[in-house]
Amino acid sequence: MEREVIRNESRDTISEGMLVALSLVIYRERLLIGRVDKLKDQTLKITWLHGHWTTSWSVCKRREGQRHIEWQEEVPKAAVVLFDFQLTQSGKLRQATVRELKRVYGLEQDEDSS
Repeated sequence: MEREVIRNESRDTISEGMLVALSLVIYRERLLIGRVDKLKDQTLKITWLHGHWTTSWSVCKRREGQRHIEWQEEVPKAAVVLFDFQLTQSGKLRQATVRELKRVYGLEQDEDSS
């Protein structure tokens, strides 16, 4: 059974381990999803995930010298547009999550404009 997406929930309920979707100007051309690793007052330390609307999501790696490490970054809590959602067993976004993300990113089609 697919859980519905909860809207307008306070960001104060974000906790470590949750998945979050973000809207950041420096990455505005892509869907941004991360896992919360650490909470501070106004920021979150996240591990970035990579994937797309219909593909599986996995931890994003970056190169540090000759090693590949998880790409972690500190981001403002205010950049979170959706949180506490889950991926399917195959690592994909659930349909309710996709619909809500497209709505908050302004990508949904207006059915009246056809």
